[in-house]
Amino acid sequence: MVSIRRIHYDDLDDLILLYEELDESTVDAIKMKSLFLKMQENDLYFLLGAKNEEGSLIGSVMGIQCYDLTGDCNFFMMIENLIISSAYRRKGIGKQLIMRIEEIAIERGCHFITLVTGSKKAESHKFYKSLGYEDGIIKGFYKSLPC
Repeated sequence: MVSIRRIHYDDLDDLILLYEELDESTVDAIKMKSLFLKMQENDLYFLLGAKNEEGSLIGSVMGIQCYDLTGDCNFFMMIENLIISSAYRRKGIGKQLIMRIEEIAIERGCHFITLVTGSKKAESHKFYKSLGYEDGIIKGFYKSLPC
């Protein structure tokens, strides 16, 4: 049994491990925890976690409700940073996380969702398509900036 809920400050050490698995890089824990506290104060951010029966964080996704000034000026949702621990993949956990973000998007009046992935894995793309996300509809571009 997996539970899906908002991530709390106490979950961040486990989240760091997941993010390091996602990006195969080290996370700046101090900066991440500071930014998390700011995100908690902003009701447009939804950082969800999946926990196993033992209470360990095994997956996460972030949704950001965005303002849209075009058309009827409805909100839209961005989905980022979906990660499932490698030991728990292919068990429906990613689907549960995405479905919960979709529910939040509907509750909050979003008129579409944009899902962004940096994954080049065909299996990831197949997963997103199985949930109804279409590729090729929007052309995405990425530019790294010097910090």
